[in-house]
Formats: sequence, C-alpha cells, structure tokens
Amino acid sequence: MPTVYAMPYPQNEFNGRFWIQMKDQPIFAYMLATLFIGLKLTGHIDWGWIWILAPLWVGIAWAMARGFVSGFIISYRAKRKESVRRKPI
Repeated sequence: MPTVYAMPYPQNEFNGRFWIQMKDQPIFAYMLATLFIGLKLTGHIDWGWIWILAPLWVGIAWAMARGFVSGFIISYRAKRKESVRRKPI
C-alpha cells in the first residue's frame, strides 16, 4: 500500500503514482555510491572514480535531460500557439 503524505501535492492519476515511485530513488543512489566507495577504498574493485560515483551523476544527468526535453516541448508549443494566432481569418 502506498504511503500517504500530508503534503499539498495535486493527487491526479499520474502525479500520485509518479511521486510514490520516485521517492526512494535518491536514497538508493546514495547507498549504492557509498557501497562502491567502500569497495574501492578497500581494494575489492578496480574501477575508475567516474564509475564509482556514477549512481550520483547519472541521476543528475537524467534530471537535466528531462529538463531539456520539457523546455523544448514547452517552447515548441508556445511557438506553435503563437503561429496559429497570427494567421489571418
């Protein structure tokens, strides 16, 4: 059963599911990064530091990609709406 929060989020069909599914992702990324750092410092793995810290920067890269796509879609819709308004009747 999903956890109910006393936060002022709109509870439509998509928003409620998205918040419930994505709430634990940062904790998992931090735990995985901590595990990788511990394994690297004890000599159990031989990876480069960029891959050891990958759980942290992959989340940041994913958020930036979503922001760029959202910005593109918003600007495309605004330009399209503007061009529809300017057409003569």
